[in-house]
Amino acid sequence: VKWNSNNPNLFVSGTEDSSLCTWDIRESKPVHTFDGTMGMILSLEFINNGSFLVSSSDTTRKNASGKALTVWDFETGSVMSKNIYTE
Repeated sequence: VKWNSNNPNLFVSGTEDSSLCTWDIRESKPVHTFDGTMGMILSLEFINNGSFLVSSSDTTRKNASGKALTVWDFETGSVMSKNIYTE
C-alpha cells in the first residue's frame, strides 16, 4: 500500500495476483485498476509529486526468474516504461 503524496484521500494497493488498484478513502470500492503488471506486486512508490507511480513485480516463469519495474502515469493509468531484469 502506498499513499499519494498529492492527495491524502488516495492510495494504491498491489496484490499477489498482480493487480494494482487506486482507492479513495471516501469510497468503498476501487476507483481505478491498473492493467499490465507482470506478476506479484513487490513494492510501490509515487514519484514526480504523485504524477507517476512505480511498481516492482516478480516475473518468475517456468524456466526463468526476474523482476519488472513499471512506471505508470497516475492520471491516465498508461504504462510509461516497463523494464524486466532477469536473474
